[in-house]
Amino acid sequence: MATDLLSIRPGRASDAAQIAAIYEEAWRATYQGVIPHLALERMIARRGTAWWRRALERRSATLVLEFDGQTVGYAGYGQSRMRRTPYQGEIYELYVRPAYQGVGFGTELFDMVRIKLMDHGLDGLVVWCLADNERACSFYLALGGKPVSEGIETFADVTLRKVAFAWASSNRSS
Repeated sequence: MATDLLSIRPGRASDAAQIAAIYEEAWRATYQGVIPHLALERMIARRGTAWWRRALERRSATLVLEFDGQTVGYAGYGQSRMRRTPYQGEIYELYVRPAYQGVGFGTELFDMVRIKLMDHGLDGLVVWCLADNERACSFYLALGGKPVSEGIETFADVTLRKVAFAWASSNRSS
């Protein structure tokens, strides 16, 4: 998708620093006080520019959203890790800089990922998020996602509940 101010394109190795910054900003804004401080800092440090450069050089399926020439969001996606379910595609992560949340950029990324998954023959979609991330849970519910599974994620000595939201087909209205 491209307009005068908004574009979504495949991520490139040259995007690594911007994607790492978005990841850091989003995780700090969302999980400070939820995930123990040291565990959060380690996760952010692990997913820095070098990590992203390697991932993008390996051609990980990543879309970058630019607004007015600035990278403000990204999404990583691919084949679902939930085997033996009707959900063939998965959004591994979708983040928008906190200053740009709430204006529809996440929806634009989500919709483009669904198109890309369908283009790759992957029907149905699942995305996991921490239940304590109320904003993300509300976002996926508003897009028509249905909670289909739960699990846990442990960070240091804190165990948090996670929820899988799913869409039965790549048609967003489903």
